[in-house]
Amino acid sequence: MYHTPPVYHTPLVCRNGHIITYSLQDAPQHTEEKFCQTCGEPAFSVCPHCKARIRGAYERGEEGEDIFGDGGVNTYFSEPPRYCYHCGLSYPWTQRAIEKLDALAEDAANLSREERAELSAAVQDIVKDTARKGDAIDIFKRLFQKAGETFWEEAKDILARITAYCMKPGP
Repeated sequence: MYHTPPVYHTPLVCRNGHIITYSLQDAPQHTEEKFCQTCGEPAFSVCPHCKARIRGAYERGEEGEDIFGDGGVNTYFSEPPRYCYHCGLSYPWTQRAIEKLDALAEDAANLSREERAELSAAVQDIVKDTARKGDAIDIFKRLFQKAGETFWEEAKDILARITAYCMKPGP
């Protein structure tokens, strides 16, 4: 019954996750942009691993029943996806954030080797939004307190950018 078929818009994103345009379909002039104006990193619209288009906002079409009450178009996302829908591998901005968090954990002198490994595994579960996310958040909160205030100040900004969950320090 839809006049216009549903589509995913294709964003243009840099390696650091800055969104250059939310939709190359709506703003084709951005296809000429090769680098991010914010950080200078290369820009791309396809997965660097499998070359599938990055999925952006979903548009259901123009005709038919508006069961969601939003006129048929979902709002544009505020952050790019963390993983490719086609190959399942992380996008560069996700991988860089995970590597930065791992490096922060390695630099935390108050953590043992086992605790650093536990923290790294917890970060993976939080970022991937697995069934173990709740336990991983508890582990993260417990270990960040031991790791110190500097670790938390840097880690919370990174996590806030790559997760939908708002991390808050526990008592």
